[in-house]
Amino acid sequence: MDVSSVGRFVAARLHAAAAPLILEYELTHLCNLACHYCDRHTRQADELSREEIFRILDEFFVLGMRAIGLDGGEPLTHPQFSEIVDWLVERDVIVHLNTNGLLVPRKLEHVRKVKQLKVSLDGPPRRNDAMRGRGAFERALKGALAAREASVAVELRCVVGVHNWDGIDELLDLVETLDAGLKVMFQPARESLFAGNARDSSRWAPGQARMAAAFDRVEARKRAGSPVANRWGSLAHFRHFPGDLELPCAAGWIKATMDPGGRLYHCGMLKRDPEAPSARTLGAKAAFAALPRHGCGQCWCGRAVEGNLAWGGRLIQLGRPLRARGRGVGPANGAVNRARTHRSSALPPTRSR
Repeated sequence: MDVSSVGRFVAARLHAAAAPLILEYELTHLCNLACHYCDRHTRQADELSREEIFRILDEFFVLGMRAIGLDGGEPLTHPQFSEIVDWLVERDVIVHLNTNGLLVPRKLEHVRKVKQLKVSLDGPPRRNDAMRGRGAFERALKGALAAREASVAVELRCVVGVHNWDGIDELLDLVETLDAGLKVMFQPARESLFAGNARDSSRWAPGQARMAAAFDRVEARKRAGSPVANRWGSLAHFRHFPGDLELPCAAGWIKATMDPGGRLYHCGMLKRDPEAPSARTLGAKAAFAALPRHGCGQCWCGRAVEGNLAWGGRLIQLGRPLRARGRGVGPANGAVNRARTHRSSALPPTRSR
């Protein structure tokens, strides 16, 4: 982080002046999958034009943007994806990319330029494809491994739901067997990606007890050295899902989310609003200045939880607890050694590297 960015961060942390050091940009809501628990599948009618995209990105860069997360929908379906990545990398902006992985092999020339690739994968084929569609597992894994072969840092994202809450061991066993330098970030399946957007979640929500059991199991595997990307703070936090649990919040102070039409939100988990401050009409500076700056009790994205704990100075909560905090029930809550001795039949053969 350069000196000016440090200064902006300190001013924001003291609540003296906000600065958009981090932008989450949803390039499009169009997606080439239709995961049951996701409600971003269809392209918005008012997506930014090519000229508007680069004007607004330049305005954010002037305001201090030094890191960006490219999201969707599926961002690799956007016609300007490659050009956007080139523009950002030329200015030394750190780029993270969230993807379902299917198009990674076709877009590898530009995917290899990002700092980190985050690929959605909920378990072996039977579990993953139950929510994401037939063949999604094979193609997502192919994309993740292609990125690793190109020396890109890859993090798998597992959404814990009714389809896989008792299959934590299967996914971690698979990742260990691949021996490809992958880790898994676990987070709960929410009612909607957008807070306040009521949906019938009975097809994917496992219930609070099962969710707690799943995260007990994740913690047990992390203690045993399995490739779990979550830090301890998010694992403890997710056991309370879906109950309100207040956190410090950096939303609106150092980061913002922009939807495909250029509207800004202080938090990416908010319901999309056609009346939200628009960088398209107001410009980035005025739109960012108009954002609210407050937290809530419904933060369920792994990296957001951990970032907010760090923002609030709660570093001890990110560290390893002295004792296990397990209180879950059911198949997900078992002895660590079970995972070491019982390998799923769904595992592919070990890859040599």
